[in-house]
Amino acid sequence: MRREVRQRCGFGCVICGLPLYEYDHIINYSIVQEHTPENLTLLCDQHHREKTNKLLSIEQVIEANNNPYNVINANTTPYLLNFAGSDFSVILGDIRQFVPNVNSQNDFIIPFLVNNKRLISFEIIEGKLFFNLVLLDEHDNLLLKIVENEMVFSSEQWDVEFVGRRLTIRKALGVIIFDIEFLIPNSVKIYKADFNCDGYWFKVREEGFTARGFDIQIKNIGGRLIFAAGEYDGRYPVMFRG
Repeated sequence: MRREVRQRCGFGCVICGLPLYEYDHIINYSIVQEHTPENLTLLCDQHHREKTNKLLSIEQVIEANNNPYNVINANTTPYLLNFAGSDFSVILGDIRQFVPNVNSQNDFIIPFLVNNKRLISFEIIEGKLFFNLVLLDEHDNLLLKIVENEMVFSSEQWDVEFVGRRLTIRKALGVIIFDIEFLIPNSVKIYKADFNCDGYWFKVREEGFTARGFDIQIKNIGGRLIFAAGEYDGRYPVMFRG
């Protein structure tokens, strides 16, 4: 039932599109005494409180539920992730990539590059920590984009679930293609992912990750760049080249 509501509402508040939401009974449960998908919608904390305090009418919620913000715009409203600090790491399945002796003003880690494109990275720029990520499907359609901590994802997917710190994307029932936990303030853990870019692919699983036939299963990696595929300008030392 909750998945049906998420799909209909575009995975965010029907009024503003924020992907941090609560399930709300449009007509109060005390009146209808039942849970039905038709009477459930998604509201962010602000709009939920406004509805509860009668600063937002039921009629306005019904109108937004019939025309959800994210469905109209095909993408969610941007959400700013609260990354900060000078120590940072990326956990890919069972592999942790970190930077020793970090430069607190300017530094980075990149798990992998494709044709010099960063699919995931942490960067310190002028003392501020930024996380970046691009997730494409096998046809190079954008599913999820995080640029300098600002997250947007497509609302034209089968299912996106954002609960607590964990974001899960499914392309069918029981088929997870991306599963990440934002370990605020300075790390992420990717449990599962299928990255595609320019015909190259990377698969993250519990035991580590696979890159075009290379099985990477080292527990801890202190290098700034693990794997580079396709064209590579050689700007950074790389552990694996494919």
